[in-house]
Amino acid sequence: MPIMDGLSATRRIREQETDQGGHIPIIAMTAHAMKGDREACLDAGMDEYVPKPIRTATLVEKLVEVLQFDQKPSCETPDLKSRDQADDPNDQSERNFTNDTDAASQSPMFQQIDWEQLHETVGDSQELIIDLFEAFTTESCSLKESICKAVEVRDAKLLQSSAHTLKGAAMAIGAVQLAECSKVLELKGCKQDIDDVSDALEQLDEALTATLKDTSDYLTQHA
Repeated sequence: MPIMDGLSATRRIREQETDQGGHIPIIAMTAHAMKGDREACLDAGMDEYVPKPIRTATLVEKLVEVLQFDQKPSCETPDLKSRDQADDPNDQSERNFTNDTDAASQSPMFQQIDWEQLHETVGDSQELIIDLFEAFTTESCSLKESICKAVEVRDAKLLQSSAHTLKGAAMAIGAVQLAECSKVLELKGCKQDIDDVSDALEQLDEALTATLKDTSDYLTQHA
């Protein structure tokens, strides 16, 4: 940065927010991970820290956390409902979508994406939605392979971390059902309970396949 570095800029922004209110999410991205870098960034007022090379799934996970979704690893009962009225068929709360996103949310073609939640995460940017869907397509398949590998070699820690990252990526695109399936496996990894995960893996596979169909259909429509 030509005038001040990221730490100084962050401190200046936080000082202004002290007087004016509000909070701008800031994530540090550094080319070389050095000991103490993360602590220095957080001490300066940044919300998160991602070292390069950047893995898309990791960045998406951090974005979700900064945007205040509850994505911390947990051994509690899975419950990823983001709004109390999520299952209320009588809820008529106003939704602020672009025409394009609203049309997609009403189409029977898109069954896995919660468009209201996606809108709350990324706003109305079609370009950002496309970028997220493209990144999700690549990363989710890799994470699914990692989950299956973890089960195969009985690596509970790998199962927990892979399922957690997939859960965060799913929540970032509004794939709530996939996120719930991922958290079931995250919970099993957290509890070292990987003896019987066949049903959970089957549900995850079905949810991921359906979600990838939705993202693929959307990308095809907006190519």
